[in-house]
Amino acid sequence: MKKRTNTAFWVEKEKRWCIAVQKNGTRKRFYSSTPGRTGQREANAKADAWLDDSIRDGKKKVAALYAQWVEELKLTCGTSYVEQCKKYGDYYILPVCGDIRIDELTEGDLQKAINMSFKKRCLKKERQRRSSDKPLSRKTLMTIRSTEISFLKWCRRNRYSTMFPELSIPKNARMGKRTILQPTALKVLFSVDTRTYYGKLVFDEYLPGIHVRRKIVGKYILFYQVLKEEKVIRILRIVYGRRDMDEVLKHVNS
Repeated sequence: MKKRTNTAFWVEKEKRWCIAVQKNGTRKRFYSSTPGRTGQREANAKADAWLDDSIRDGKKKVAALYAQWVEELKLTCGTSYVEQCKKYGDYYILPVCGDIRIDELTEGDLQKAINMSFKKRCLKKERQRRSSDKPLSRKTLMTIRSTEISFLKWCRRNRYSTMFPELSIPKNARMGKRTILQPTALKVLFSVDTRTYYGKLVFDEYLPGIHVRRKIVGKYILFYQVLKEEKVIRILRIVYGRRDMDEVLKHVNS
C-alpha cells in the first residue's frame, strides 16, 4: 500500500472535505460531506482504500459475497436482523447487483437498486405481484441503503472492495403513516387473550400462566398486563411480529 503524505482539507464553498492523491500516474480526489473531524477521517479513509492494492479476489459475484456476509451475521446478530438483511438482499439489492463482479460494482449500481425499488417495490421475480400500488416508504428505502452500506463495510474489512458509497433517497419518497390505537381497539386490547399469527388465531400456551395479554398493532405485538385493582395497564414489551414469539414470551415478564 502506498502511503499518502497529505490529509483532507475543508472546502468552505462546497461544504465538504477533499483530499487529492496519486497512484501510478493517476490522480484522484475523494470527498466527504460529513462535518467535523469525522468527515475528514472518512475522506482520508476513501483515499487510503484506493491507494491500497491488496484487494482479494475481485472476480467473486456480489450475490456470493452477500450470502457469505449474511452467514457471518448469524454469529453476532439477532435472528430478526439477519432475516431482514437476507430479505432486503433478495427483494431489492441482489436483483440489480447480484450478478455483478465485486470489482465491477459501482456506486451507480447500488443507487439503481434503491431507485428501482422505490418505483417497483419488490424486484424479486417470484414476487412480482404487487401488494400495493404505492412506492416504497422513505423508511424502507433508508433500510435498503443502510443494508447496502453495511454490506460494503464488510467487503472493505475483508478486502473485497474499496468503495465508500454515498447513496441518496428519492426526494419524493413518502413517509410511512403510524398506526394509532382507536377507542374500539382499546376495548379489544383489554380483553383479547389470543394472538394473530400469519392470519390465524392461535392459542398461546405461555400467556395464561403468567397473565400476560397481547395486541397486534401493525407489524408489532404489544405485550401487557391489566392490573384491575390499580386500574393500570402495565406495558411489558413491544416486539417486531416476525421474531421468535415463543422465545420472547418465555422472558416477557422477566
